[in-house]
Amino acid sequence: MSEQTRDKIVIIDNNFDNLDMVCCALFDVYDLYPISDDFTSTAYLEVFLPDLIILNTDLIYSENFSFAQFRSHPLIKNIPFLLITPSGPPPEGLQSLSSQLLYPYTLDSLQQAIKTKIIHYKKE
Repeated sequence: MSEQTRDKIVIIDNNFDNLDMVCCALFDVYDLYPISDDFTSTAYLEVFLPDLIILNTDLIYSENFSFAQFRSHPLIKNIPFLLITPSGPPPEGLQSLSSQLLYPYTLDSLQQAIKTKIIHYKKE
């Protein structure tokens, strides 16, 4: 009897409350790999190679995180990502990423966006 594999999602958020909320909403459907330390996120992603990356937009403007460098990494650049903004409206300058941006979001809209991203990714 074959066991169905679950999609893997890495969630990168340095706010523990946000990380906990997203993990609680998704743990029964996906294999989750939460990361609260943006210093090690690239190394962690190289090991787990997820089907989707969820990233808090607050990290994009963190002194310790280079979004451009992160997205250009050879093993990561083709993995779909979803930006969430739990702390208010998205920061200015994210207009070019609007198709990856989910704001405001509910748990239902988050789950739907994840399904859409993963289905599209697996078709490619």
